Amino acid sequence: MIRRWALAALAALLPLATLAQESCPPRYGWLERVRIETLARWMEVEAKLDTGADISSLHAADVELFEREGQNWLRFRINDEVLEQPVARRVRIRQKNGAEPQERWVVTLDLCIGQTALQADFSLADRSGFSTPVLLGRDVLERLGAVDPGQRYTAEPNCAAVQ
Repeated sequence: MIRRWALAALAALLPLATLAQESCPPRYGWLERVRIETLARWMEVEAKLDTGADISSLHAADVELFEREGQNWLRFRINDEVLEQPVARRVRIRQKNGAEPQERWVVTLDLCIGQTALQADFSLADRSGFSTPVLLGRDVLERLGAVDPGQRYTAEPNCAAVQ
């Protein structure tokens, strides 16, 4: 038998549950279209939202370090376009298959997903063997909100400006 105090407590919590549902951040699917902006241009690409990855990554080929005005920069190719961005840092990525960790360069880019605009760090990696050129890791997902693994393409990139 349910005690009267338990019913009263449950009744008191119901309005909070309704309020929490109304104020939840937008849900994104495990696969989304995103817009990434470099210093030179922007591009729309497909991204996998992966809660198992610590850091986001971007497919890049022919990554080359060079110096510009005393600062380290990277030149890299995405598809057939050569892009240049300042170096944010270098990271050591553990491999899931037990192979030696990889050293990767990281660049900071503007990211747009749905109506959310933010700056994000991307490690540059050869993702040609993967299904998407972009992987959004927990470093970005913690700022986006919930991911629904049963959904795909829930929000077209439509941002006014990066915040």
